[in-house]
Amino acid sequence: MKLKSYNMDFPQVFELGVWLIYVCLYKYSYYSGLTPTIPQADRLWPFPELILYAIFLSVYFIPFYRIIIPRFLATNKHLGLLLVTIVYVAFISKISNLAVNYLFMSVRGESDELYRFYYYQWQSSLNQAKYIFAGWNLDVLVTDLIAFSSIAFVRFAFENERRRYNLEKENLQLQFDVLKTQLQPHFLFNTLNSIYSLSLKGAAETPRFIMLLSDMMRHILYNSSKELVPLKDEIVFLQNYMEMEQKRYPQSTFTFQLAVEDSTHLSIPPLLLLPLIENSFKHGSHRLVDQAYVNMVLKIEKGNLCFSVENSVYKNPMTKQEVGGIGLPNIRKRLQLYYPHTHQMLLKENEDRFLAELTLTNL
Repeated sequence: MKLKSYNMDFPQVFELGVWLIYVCLYKYSYYSGLTPTIPQADRLWPFPELILYAIFLSVYFIPFYRIIIPRFLATNKHLGLLLVTIVYVAFISKISNLAVNYLFMSVRGESDELYRFYYYQWQSSLNQAKYIFAGWNLDVLVTDLIAFSSIAFVRFAFENERRRYNLEKENLQLQFDVLKTQLQPHFLFNTLNSIYSLSLKGAAETPRFIMLLSDMMRHILYNSSKELVPLKDEIVFLQNYMEMEQKRYPQSTFTFQLAVEDSTHLSIPPLLLLPLIENSFKHGSHRLVDQAYVNMVLKIEKGNLCFSVENSVYKNPMTKQEVGGIGLPNIRKRLQLYYPHTHQMLLKENEDRFLAELTLTNL
């Protein structure tokens, strides 16, 4: 199973938004308000190059929020992060201001209308550089620190959530692999016994059941490694599974009702429905008494899937039966990952029957 990939995730969008809204709009507006009173300053967007100026003044924060903050947060060194932040702001911000103001002042002639602005900013940055822990332009520095630190914290929180999601996904994949390894030997052993009995009797349907077994094992081995498989393939697998079990318990009644409009375009995670069926065959009364039943119903209407499995139950008061195993917890976790807000699974049990109902919406 593979995680879905996106061209741009939320931290990238958030970071781009900070640069566009805060740097290119807010800081541009701040610096354009400091320009001398000249005709162009009365326009709606006076001196567009101040956007580039604001960007250059903010570039020094990139290593801070992309490298320094994540490293300290990852090691939980919060006090160290505070000290590094003070030193970084005290020295790097002033060095950056000096370099940027000198660069923009140098490319402007003294007769240029923005030269006085850059010259004033250059002089201000020189005066600020004389002091180590003072002389900052707090109007800009505080908002810079808040805006760019928020990018780092958003990225850190998002990466932690993605890491947790990946670990949960990997853990679920391991459980799913265990489920497959449990299914294959158990199912293969029982089915081979049934086929062996047929062969001893010289039954004409022996080749058919061999082919059914082959198709089912092929589905388990190859399709179960995919993230999604066509729903019609899963239906065929479940029908074959039901037919195999019916052969093992000929005195019981197993039914599979389909009410499907069109499943050609629908896909679901492989073997998603199997634990519900396996649970019915594992705990159903057909293992102990004749005339038992397992009824499956699969309905698809307007992109909604409803799957139910009902089986008769034989309760021995001397023994305590537990419903489930690795199968039901596995399907719950897979449903939460694949259909976090579009699924519902209900389990109902009384004295003589057990019912499992699964609903998936907006497939």
